[in-house]
Amino acid sequence: MNVEEVQTRKRILILEEEVDFALLTRTYFTRKNDEVFIVHTFLEALSRAAELQPDHIYLSSTNGLPYNVASNKLRQAASNAQIHISKDFHRSLDE
Repeated sequence: MNVEEVQTRKRILILEEEVDFALLTRTYFTRKNDEVFIVHTFLEALSRAAELQPDHIYLSSTNGLPYNVASNKLRQAASNAQIHISKDFHRSLDE
């Protein structure tokens, strides 16, 4: 890995309850040479966001919190992160 690749490598935090989908998503970003971290609960996401200061946070679950409340709390923990919400993704697949 050269210096340019390291500088463009993004830090991705994924909050996903479904283990298989989390692993699939991690594979996608890992192939793009991004550094990926997976959590399964919102409290874990808050803690890891503050610790890692990721570039992007992918949020598909809030463990019952409204999405706007969850995204605001994550913004406080990692102010430079772009937050991406995939609300109701799994439900739409099952319909």
